[in-house]
Amino acid sequence: MRDCAMPAPYMDVVAALGGVATHLLYLNRGEHHRHALRYILAATASFLAVSIFNWSPIFVKTPSTDWLSAIISSAKAHGCFFLGLYSSLVTYRLFFHPLNKFPGPIGARISTGWLICHFRRLNGWQQVAALHDKYGPYVRIGPSELSVRDPKAVNAFHGLNSKCRKDPHYDMTLPMTSVHIFRDKAQHDRRRRVWSQAFGDQALKGYEQRMQKYRDMLFDKIAASNGQPMNMARWFHFYSFDVMGDLAFGKPFDMLETSQNHRAIAMLEAGFVPLGLHLPVWLLVLGMSIPALSKDWFEFVDFCRERYQARMKHEPDVPDIMTALLKPLEGREPTTEEANLLTGDSQLVITAGSHTTAASLTSITRLLAKHPQHITKLRQELAPFVRNSQIIATQDEMARLEHLNAVINESLRLYPPVPTTVYRQTPSEGIMIDDVYIPGSMSVISPQYAIGRNEDVYTDANSFIPERWYQFPDMIKNKDAFAPFSTGPYGCIAKRMALMDIRQVIARLVWTFDFDFAPGEDGATFEKGVDAFIMTFGEVNMTFKRREA
Repeated sequence: MRDCAMPAPYMDVVAALGGVATHLLYLNRGEHHRHALRYILAATASFLAVSIFNWSPIFVKTPSTDWLSAIISSAKAHGCFFLGLYSSLVTYRLFFHPLNKFPGPIGARISTGWLICHFRRLNGWQQVAALHDKYGPYVRIGPSELSVRDPKAVNAFHGLNSKCRKDPHYDMTLPMTSVHIFRDKAQHDRRRRVWSQAFGDQALKGYEQRMQKYRDMLFDKIAASNGQPMNMARWFHFYSFDVMGDLAFGKPFDMLETSQNHRAIAMLEAGFVPLGLHLPVWLLVLGMSIPALSKDWFEFVDFCRERYQARMKHEPDVPDIMTALLKPLEGREPTTEEANLLTGDSQLVITAGSHTTAASLTSITRLLAKHPQHITKLRQELAPFVRNSQIIATQDEMARLEHLNAVINESLRLYPPVPTTVYRQTPSEGIMIDDVYIPGSMSVISPQYAIGRNEDVYTDANSFIPERWYQFPDMIKNKDAFAPFSTGPYGCIAKRMALMDIRQVIARLVWTFDFDFAPGEDGATFEKGVDAFIMTFGEVNMTFKRREA
């Protein structure tokens, strides 16, 4: 009865204290990112329940309160609750959080909204590097997020003996899973053993046969340009996606042939934008649960599902990646869990294998145009392996070409295809990096772009000096810091295939063509790219002229 109810001011105080208690005793413990929708529904239900309580004659002796007053009263009580909750949250993050000993912007300590604001131009790779230049090797970039430019952090977070695991960002696509997003190491290891069969020596030989067709198409397009400018960021994009479409599903995206983006790839790129904004993981998970907000992503997922299902009906003459992934089924239809896994692995093949290769080829070609003396050195190195204008070196021989591999490494150091946010979560007991203690259950990154530009790791770090990788080893002070394909148990399983492809394309390009920036271009727009977990670089307009035999 209302006559026995607590006076309104006291109700507001109780509501505020309830918010504080909710933060300290519940929300401040464990992981809650997967329950955002549930919490929103609970808050809505609570608001309606309190409104009905204030109005209903069942609970009120004299039902004189109208609906509007009941709603206002409920809104006030809930406002006090959330005021208490967020006051407690902000106070904790500013004064009592385990990461408080690390420097960083005040705004980043309070909310991930600071990151969203500063990364709104999708240039997180440059923003994080600038933060390290300002604050040092350890920077708190979010309430529970720490970026570490110390080279020893790479092994501490990713190495074989690391106790870190993947952080909550990898839960975004559940129930769809893949080898990439398994946070449980045992699950990941089991699936990785299936994947490993797709990247053995024999499989790679078959892939090289399949890649050759698209490589020929790319070089035919370059030859047909007749000295007209070509945006190589775009053409390498077309090439890499056509290759991975074939290797994944036995069918390309026909982007080289049509000279335009496939609709599915456009949907994929739109779906990746929220990652570049560094939205809080609970908001990303919430967005994935609302079809209208994640339409582009799920249309791409549906496309991958349709492609792998069509691939199941046709076994190729030359095995592709899907051959290994479908092998455990032994011809039967997949269960719901297996179908989710195959869908996730299908989109992973396309996403990880294409963007990274395109980004690497783009950065290498641009750096060679800026430093043409290395084109000359590459031609001298390749000359013994050329017959009738064709490079005849085997894959093993290509892998031993010092300068070619040094050019690739130096480009990956300066412009890693995954430049910033490969998140890991520290174990509950925390970890030590030398004498620095990082508390448990924190999200941590070791940004490859920022590390690659660190003078404590590389002498003359901002300069393109491929010779540091074989002629001047003292210019690399910590080789373990170089991990453009990540490292350890979660390292890129397709690294050998990617390097095989990159070597072939770059070797053929420098041997076949003279090339330079298009008139009026200097390659500067390249750095106006989009960091949406995987890097998409800006335009690199170039002209090509076939070399005389």
